[in-house]
Amino acid sequence: MIRLLVSALLGGLIGMERESSKRPAGFRTHLLVSVGSASIMMISATAFDPIGQGNDPLRLAAQVITGIGFLGAGSIMREGSEIKGLTTAASLWICAAIGLSIGAGLYLLGGLTTLIVILTLTVLNRIDKDSKWNIIQRISKHEDTEFKESADFRKLIIIIDLKSEILHEIENRLKEYKVELLDVKIKRKTDENGGTTNGEMELLIFKDEELFTKFELINIIKDIFDMPGVLDVEILKRT
Repeated sequence: MIRLLVSALLGGLIGMERESSKRPAGFRTHLLVSVGSASIMMISATAFDPIGQGNDPLRLAAQVITGIGFLGAGSIMREGSEIKGLTTAASLWICAAIGLSIGAGLYLLGGLTTLIVILTLTVLNRIDKDSKWNIIQRISKHEDTEFKESADFRKLIIIIDLKSEILHEIENRLKEYKVELLDVKIKRKTDENGGTTNGEMELLIFKDEELFTKFELINIIKDIFDMPGVLDVEILKRT
């Protein structure tokens, strides 16, 4: 009984954080996953083996880790090119691990794991949000702007004409340069009349200093800027 209550408490703490962040899996889901995992671990450890060949307590518990993947997949959603819910899916998976540890009587392991998870979801999330992207350079075809040779960047924001078919061409061009995109976001920009003629393409770039020299990165940006349908390019780095 104590193990079930402790697992409910620890799973509920993680669930409260997810609930406050308005995630698809919240307080009750995390609590139930933790309690269910603890109960399965207790059954696995104490179940009677009618054959008399001994009982493997890890066999039933291993199915929890496999089965929780289906529940975690339900919390992952895709909105356009953006994927959400990966952190919540990971928290559900680790709640199952916490429940198993408490069900096995490993209170210290379960408690420390919960503490690390909560710190990761709260403190590290704030640190990530506090680090902002600053525009270090902006070049436009509507203005006489000079390109500065600076390769210290991690993100590109490309303003494109939605009437053109430039979106896939940009992605294919970057693939030709073997530039890895960590994230791609597409936003429509409305004009004064409420129309949507331009779009904002946000690219999070992975840059390996050993693979790309400063000269190559500059050529990549220039090549994209010269493509028809590209209006502006903003180069950003994180502070």
